[in-house]
Amino acid sequence: MSPAPAVSVVIPTYDNAPYLAETIASVLAQDHPDVETIVVDDGSTDGTQDVLASFGDRIRSVRQENRGASEARNHGLRLARGEYVVFLDGDDVLLPGKLRAQTALLEARPELGYAHSGWHRIDANGARLDTVEPWHEVPDLTLEQWLVRKPVFMGAMLVRRAWVERAGGFDPTLAQAEDLKLFLDMVAMGCRGGWVYEPTVCYRQHRTSLTRNRVQMLTCSNRVVAEFFARADLSPPVRALKDEVGFGTLVWSAWQLHRSGDGVEVAAFLRQSLAYDGGESTVKVVQRWLHGLFYNALQDGCALAEVRELWPHIRAAIDVDDAAWRQLEPALDRWLKCFAVLEANY
Repeated sequence: MSPAPAVSVVIPTYDNAPYLAETIASVLAQDHPDVETIVVDDGSTDGTQDVLASFGDRIRSVRQENRGASEARNHGLRLARGEYVVFLDGDDVLLPGKLRAQTALLEARPELGYAHSGWHRIDANGARLDTVEPWHEVPDLTLEQWLVRKPVFMGAMLVRRAWVERAGGFDPTLAQAEDLKLFLDMVAMGCRGGWVYEPTVCYRQHRTSLTRNRVQMLTCSNRVVAEFFARADLSPPVRALKDEVGFGTLVWSAWQLHRSGDGVEVAAFLRQSLAYDGGESTVKVVQRWLHGLFYNALQDGCALAEVRELWPHIRAAIDVDDAAWRQLEPALDRWLKCFAVLEANY
């Protein structure tokens, strides 16, 4: 057997034939001298096997029955021999220099378990949509910040393989959000991370991407958060974040559903957040909803008018009659204007 490589890039893929060649080529084009590329075909039904064959022995590929992203990543993890590992979805693209920059950080700082970075979002044709630089919102990758902001995107990271194995890999009982669970577990175990302050990967957004089932993804994310706070080993400061994080995650979920057009579920997610309301009055809870929705709108560059589109969902979530709503609706408008003024003067 040849000596173990420094870096293993694991590519789980399912029916990504139109994009997979570009994904693999972006790994092979890296300037890091010691990389292995492992592709796990999770039972694809398209031309994935033909794409893999075209790369010959430059990559290692295996095929399994369709068992989901977690099982595909875990299969690749078992095959990986590198000290460091990247989990790259089969439609995303590494930017030049990613592996060299992130391995340099981990080699310079052996106390770190992973290197994180930014990313470009691209459309199905590869055109850039925007750039995400999460270090502005999460300057320190503490457990508290992971819980509040959840800056997870596997393709943007380089992780010491030993940490992933110690945390048990990806949870196959989760249809989605298995990456969030892994990192919450790792960071809770003491795994520390650092930033490479630049984008290192392109995250493709298209109709058939894994996050297409947004309701499922958000349901899984909220399950991960709830199960995390059910742990018995949390420190008092972390446990004290339960209501803030649980409430905020569900309000963020409602906003994501609104933005993706899944409006029928928005009220249900807002209603679930009442489990974390701390016994507050309905008026106070609605004010907190509005503040969270306003914050998420700012993050997405949306106008106030879009936040106001959620009024029917808010009404449905608190289930009030016409008279009660006529009293509450003017207050929502006033609060929204106040938030806008405060933000403008910040």
